[in-house]
Amino acid sequence: MRFFENLKLQKWTLVIIVVLLNFNTLRNQYALDDAIVITKNQHVEKGLSGIPDILKNDTFQGFFGSQQDLVAGGRYRPLSLITFAIEYQFFGLNPVVGHFINIVIYAIIVVLLLLVLRELIPNANNQWLKIAWLTAFLFAIHPIHTEAVANIKGRDELMTLLFALLAWLSVFKWIKTDKTKHLILASLYIFLGSMSKEHAVAFVFVIPFSLWFFNHAKLRKSIIAVVPLFIGALAFVIIRQNVLGSFSFDPGDELMNNPFADASVGQKYATILFTFVWYLKLLFMPHPLTFDYYPYHVRLVEPTSLIAILSLLIFIVMIFIALYGLKRRYYASFWIIFFLATFVLMSNLLFTVGTFMNERFMFIPSISFAFGLAWFLSWLLQKNKKIAISGLILITALTSFKVYSRNKVWYDDATLFSTDVKTSSNSAKSNTTMGGMLFEKAQKEKDKEKQHDILVEADKYLSKALEIHPNYNDARLLKGNVVFQLQSPDSAMRWYFDIFKKSPSHAHAWKNALIVVESISDIDSRIDTYTKLYSIDSSRFEITYNLGLLYSKNKSDYTQGTLFLEKAVKSNPNNKNAIRDLGITYGMQGDYTKSEALLSDAVKRFPNDGQLFYNLAITLYNLKKYEEAQKAFNKASELDSSIKPVKLVQ
Repeated sequence: MRFFENLKLQKWTLVIIVVLLNFNTLRNQYALDDAIVITKNQHVEKGLSGIPDILKNDTFQGFFGSQQDLVAGGRYRPLSLITFAIEYQFFGLNPVVGHFINIVIYAIIVVLLLLVLRELIPNANNQWLKIAWLTAFLFAIHPIHTEAVANIKGRDELMTLLFALLAWLSVFKWIKTDKTKHLILASLYIFLGSMSKEHAVAFVFVIPFSLWFFNHAKLRKSIIAVVPLFIGALAFVIIRQNVLGSFSFDPGDELMNNPFADASVGQKYATILFTFVWYLKLLFMPHPLTFDYYPYHVRLVEPTSLIAILSLLIFIVMIFIALYGLKRRYYASFWIIFFLATFVLMSNLLFTVGTFMNERFMFIPSISFAFGLAWFLSWLLQKNKKIAISGLILITALTSFKVYSRNKVWYDDATLFSTDVKTSSNSAKSNTTMGGMLFEKAQKEKDKEKQHDILVEADKYLSKALEIHPNYNDARLLKGNVVFQLQSPDSAMRWYFDIFKKSPSHAHAWKNALIVVESISDIDSRIDTYTKLYSIDSSRFEITYNLGLLYSKNKSDYTQGTLFLEKAVKSNPNNKNAIRDLGITYGMQGDYTKSEALLSDAVKRFPNDGQLFYNLAITLYNLKKYEEAQKAFNKASELDSSIKPVKLVQ
C-alpha cells in the first residue's frame, strides 16, 4: 500500500488522530492533582521567578509547604512544574493552554514512537513498517492513556516518554553515524526525562538492550551505549539526592500512603500479582476506568486464593516466554522485557508507590501491548484480510468512543468524583472526596431544605469511607464538619477527638474543633469539652483563654479562671484581651495590686487601647487612688467614644 511508503503521510495521520480524539479536553478545567502542581502550588504561581524554588525543593513542597514527607522517598519531578510556571507567567491560570500543550506533546510522542519502531529493525521490510505504524496508531487511541493526557498534571508522564524516545532515536543515529554528539544528546534526553519523572531511568537498560536484541550492534557497542545514558540518569540521581536527602522508602502506616499497611507479607505480594493481571485486563479491555485504585477498590488478595495462583501462573508464563525467546530473538521476548522494565518501578515490588495501581502507570508499558496487537492484526491480515480489517475498525470505533467519553469525565473535580465513585465504590478515597465535594456544595446552597438533603448525602459517603478505613483522618474531619451542621456540636466533637488520638497536632482538626466547641450552648458541656482539648494540648492559647473566661465569667470560679488566664497570657503575652480579662479576674478576687501591676504595664505597651485604660481606672479607684483613676478614666473616654466621661466621687 502506498500509505506505508509515505512516512510524511503516516506522521500527519497520527497527529490528526491524536488531535481529533483529544480535542474535547480543551474545554476541560483543572482537576484532581492539578491543584498540587498548578493551581495551588506557590512556586508555580510565581511564574518564572518560582523556577529556582521548583528546582531546589520536593515537587509537593510548593503545595504542602514544609510538609514534604507525605509520600515515601519524596518526589523530585521539577521539569513538568517548570513548564507550568512558564505557562503561568504568560497565560495565568488557563487550563485551555495546559490541555493544548498536553495534546501537542502526545502527538509528538506518537510520531516519535513510529520513528523509533521503524528504526528498531535494521533494513526493515514493508511488513515491519506496517506493524510499526499500527503500533503507534493503537498506542495513540488506547483509552488507558486518558489520565495522562486529559489531566494536565499527567504531563510528567508525557515528558518522560517524550525524552526517552528522543534518547532512543539519538542512540540509533549514533549507531549509523558513529558521531559522539548523538550520545551526548541521548545523555541529555535521559537526564531531562528523569527530571520529568524518575521512571525514565528504565531506558538506561531498554535502549542498549534493544541494540543488542535487534542486532544493531554487538554486545560491546551496546554496552558502550549504556555509558552516556547512565551518566544522564546518574546526574539526575545526584541532584535528587542533594535536594531530597537520602533515599527513604518507609511508607509509614497510613493506608492512603501505604495500601499494604494492614496486609501480611503474603497478602502484599499476592495483591501485587493481582494488580499486575488487572493492568493486563485494562490493556485488553479498558473499562471501567477510574482515577482511584486506593484501598479497597483493589482488595487485598490471599496468597492461597485462586486469583493469586492464576496471577502467578500468568506472570511465570510471561517470564518463561521472555527468557525462552531471548536467544532466539522472538519479538514477544523483547516486548515482555520492555513491559516489565518500564513497569517495575511503579509495580510496588521494589517499594510502595502510595497506591495499589494507577492507569497512568501503564502509559509507557502499554507500548508493548500496542505492538503485540499490531503484530497480531498484521498476521491476521495475511490470513484473512476481511476479518483483520473488520477487527481493526471495531477496535478503533470502541476505543475512540471510550477515549472521547472518558476525556469528558475529566472535565472538573465534580464530574470526575461523581463519576468514578460509582466505579470505585469500595474506595475510602473516592467516598471521602465525594463527601467533601458535597459538603462544599452545601455551603453554597441558600435553600435550607436542599442544603440539609445535600449534607445527608455527604454523610452517607463519609460513613461508607469510614467503614472501609475507620482511621482515615480526612474522612473523620469531613464527618465532623457534616455532623456539626446536621446534628449538634457535641456529636461533631467525637470525630475530631478520634483524629487527635492518632494525630494530636492535626491543624485542620484543631481549627474546626475550636470553632465547634464555641457552639456548645451548655456551659458545663463546653467546659468539659475544652478540658478534654486541654488534656491533648495544654499549650494552645485558645483553650486556656476560653477556659479562663468560662470559669471566671460564667461560673464565678475565679481561682480556676485565674489559673487558665495566667497560662493564656504566658503563651500569648501580646494578646490585649487576655491581659484585660486577667486583670478583671484579679480584681474580682479583690487582688487589686496584681490587677494594677498587670494593667499599668499593659497601657504602656498598648497606649491607644481605651478599654485597658478603663479597666485600670476601675482598679485604681478600688485601690482608692482617685486622682490616678480619674486620669485613667479621662484617657479611656478620649480613646474610646463608647466610654462616657466620668467624674469620680471619692
